[in-house]
Amino acid sequence: MNRRIWTTVVTTVMTMALGAIPAHAVTTASITAVAGTAQDDPAGTATADDPIDPPLYDETADGDTVRVNVVTENRDDLSSAASAGETVQSFSTLPIVTLRVDRAGLDELAAQDGVISVSEDVPVPPTLDETVPLIGADNAIKAGKTGKGSTIAVIDTGVATNHPFLKNRVVTEACFSPIDTAYGATSLCPNGTATQEGTGAANSANGPCATLEGCDHGTHVAGIAAGNGTGLSQAPATGVAPDANIIAMQVFSKFNTEKYCGTAAATPCVRSFTSAQIQALEKVWELQQAGTPVIAANLSLGSASYTTACTKDARKPAIDKLLTAGVATVVAAGNNGLQTAVNAPACVPAALTVGSTTDDDEASSFSNRGPLLDLYAPGTGIISSVLNGYDSKSGTSMAAPHVTGALAVLKQTYP
Repeated sequence: MNRRIWTTVVTTVMTMALGAIPAHAVTTASITAVAGTAQDDPAGTATADDPIDPPLYDETADGDTVRVNVVTENRDDLSSAASAGETVQSFSTLPIVTLRVDRAGLDELAAQDGVISVSEDVPVPPTLDETVPLIGADNAIKAGKTGKGSTIAVIDTGVATNHPFLKNRVVTEACFSPIDTAYGATSLCPNGTATQEGTGAANSANGPCATLEGCDHGTHVAGIAAGNGTGLSQAPATGVAPDANIIAMQVFSKFNTEKYCGTAAATPCVRSFTSAQIQALEKVWELQQAGTPVIAANLSLGSASYTTACTKDARKPAIDKLLTAGVATVVAAGNNGLQTAVNAPACVPAALTVGSTTDDDEASSFSNRGPLLDLYAPGTGIISSVLNGYDSKSGTSMAAPHVTGALAVLKQTYP
C-alpha cells in the first residue's frame, strides 16, 4: 500500500499552523466534526433491554464478585444504582459509579430504569528524530509554532517529571491507582494510597513504578508530544510541541497475579482500571474549568476490539464532557493488526482515534484500522524519552501523541 495516509491528516494540522488554511477553520466545532466520524451504533454486548454485559453473569455464577462501572442516565440515578453493591469509586460530576457486585447485584441493576450500561472495570496494559520532520512539525517550530500557551494531559504510567527532555513543563500531577486485593492490585502512587495529587504524584522515576517494566511508557509518550531537546546531547531534537505544558497522570496499578499479567514470568505487571482512567478524564475537565488551557488529553492504552462505535463504554460520558468543553481526547487505535476494528476507548465516537504509519508512508503492520479510525501518524521506531535517557518504541501509543502535540501547535496558531 503506497498511499499518503498520514500526510493528509497530521501534516494538514501543521500546514494549518503555518497559515495555509484560514484561521476560522480551526474551532471546537471542527474538532468535534473530526472526532465524531465513527458510526454511532452501540457496540459491546449490552442491549437496550439488558444493560448488563453478558460475560458478567458468567463471572458471578459461582458466587464470585466483580468490579463494574455503572453508567446511568443522570446523577440522580446513582444512589439507586449504588445500592446494588459496594461502592469502590465515585465521581464528582459524571453519572458513573464503580461497584463490586455479585449476581444478585447485577440482577438489581438490570431492573433499574436509569441504568444505561454495566461493564467490567477491566485492567488493561499500556499499549522522534525522523517523525517530527515527517509530519512537518520542524517547519512549524521554525515558524515559532511550538504549542506555547497550551497544556496537554498525558494519562498513562506517569512521567519522569525531571527528565531533561521534559524538565520545567510538567505543571500538574495526579495519581489514580486503585488498590483491590481481590484483583491483586496495589497502588503505584508514591505515597502508597489510591489517590495522590500535587508535586511528585505522577513522577514515574520515583516510587514503586520506577522499577517495573512498562513504567517508562508515559515518559516516552510525553516526549513525543512535547519534548524539547534544545541544548541536550544525545536527545531527539524536539517533540511536536516543545513549548506546551504537561499534565502528568498516573492511572496504573501494580498487579501480582498471572490472571492479569499473563504469565508468571511477566508478574508483577502494570495495568490500568477503566475507573482510574475515568477519574483522570474528570480531573482534566476540572482543571480546564478552573482555567488551565488544556487542549487535549492523550490515552495511549486500550483493550478488546470493536467494529462499530462503543456508545455504552463507561468512558464515553467523560470523553463527551471534555469535547463539549473544547478538549480533544486522543486515543491510540491499538496494536492488534485488525483491519476493521479498534480497541476501546478508541471506539468512543467523540474520541480522536489514531493509527500508526511507518517512515515509508504505509500503515504499520501492527496498527488497527477501519471505519472507526480518524487519523494516522508515525508510530514505528519512534525515539523519545524514557526513565533513563532515550529509546525507540513502536505502537499506536507512539502515534497518538503526535496528534496531541499537533493540536497544541494548532491552538497556538489559531487561538
